[in-house]
Amino acid sequence: KSYGGKQSEYLFDAQATADYGFILAGSSLSNKSGNKTDNNNGDLDYWVWKMDEKGELDWQKSFGGSGFDLLQSIKNSRDGGFLLAGTSSSNVGFQKKDSCRGVTDFWIIKLDAKGEEQWQRTIGGNGQDELLCAFQTRDGGYMLGGSSSSNPEIIKSNNSNEKKAVAVKPDLYAKSEKSRGNMDYWIMKLDKEGTVLWQKTYGGEYADLLRSMEQTKDGGYILGGYSNSSQSGEKIDASIGIGDYWILKIDDVGNIEWRKTYGGNGDNQLYVIHQTNDGGYIAGGNSNSTTPLTSLGGNVRSGTDYWVLKMDEKGAVVWSETYDFGKVDILTSL
Repeated sequence: KSYGGKQSEYLFDAQATADYGFILAGSSLSNKSGNKTDNNNGDLDYWVWKMDEKGELDWQKSFGGSGFDLLQSIKNSRDGGFLLAGTSSSNVGFQKKDSCRGVTDFWIIKLDAKGEEQWQRTIGGNGQDELLCAFQTRDGGYMLGGSSSSNPEIIKSNNSNEKKAVAVKPDLYAKSEKSRGNMDYWIMKLDKEGTVLWQKTYGGEYADLLRSMEQTKDGGYILGGYSNSSQSGEKIDASIGIGDYWILKIDDVGNIEWRKTYGGNGDNQLYVIHQTNDGGYIAGGNSNSTTPLTSLGGNVRSGTDYWVLKMDEKGAVVWSETYDFGKVDILTSL
């Protein structure tokens, strides 16, 4: 099957649904054309396609504002609906109900089983906020994870003689902590109605990019991504190469239980992490390092290779393997 209009469509996620069908999520530049039924609002818009078990259309929906709206993730919710998560630069208008707070923000939309909007939230600071992963948690709420360069906004007094910031009611959907450097890991917990319960920033002085996150058996979370930060902020290990795998285990309210840096002398890019049945973790990505990636080995053989790392429940390396298929091998899913 092909789905799209006269311009570009980008598919980023797909899920099986409870009715044996499938739902596709991505972004579209097309106006009403081909088999796309809604016009484009600005730059890219969120585009969702729901099909039955034979691939026939049940419904499709477009959501966007006047700017750039990149839908990265769709996940089923227990009520039969869906959570859409991505990044937006749009202000109020069309389907966007809140203005962009900075350069880009997290934008999430909750749909019912028929694709009707139940609520949406724009969450961000004064800089660049990019949402990559979101899912429903075991308590019925939602977890969001991405990267941010934003700082909180400082509300100044209207009194010209008053130089201090004045106390104001906190904005639940704004960034609450300062950026540690360039980009940081930024996560937040929402209740089932989309209200932010807490948020956390983790990072060092340079770039820390969250790529993968899931809830663990103990109710906490495992976070995996890429870091080129030196010892600074929450980064307690020195940088090993150009960039490294950076993995954090946190509890159910975001307190760090352990954090580890893994890599060789080159660029080591983590894309995915999962908890395994034995309570440990498996992480996958790629590396172009020419030195051993761990004390257990794992050498890159040619150019850039897959790098898969198995850890125990405390992050100690159990095994490390590289896989060489050609000059450039990029692992994105595991």
